[in-house]
Amino acid sequence: MERKPSRNVLDWMGISEAPDWSVARPLGALVSLLLLLLFSGALVAAFVLT
Repeated sequence: MERKPSRNVLDWMGISEAPDWSVARPLGALVSLLLLLLFSGALVAAFVLT
């Protein structure tokens, strides 16, 4: 039996259920903090280590 391709975009991307938006705010803050630390580290490496 052949499986028909799903027309749902979430299934196409491999996400079987809709995302849980209640965790979006803490995850956004965490990602922002990690990006800030990465950018700060790049600036320190560019100006201090040269």
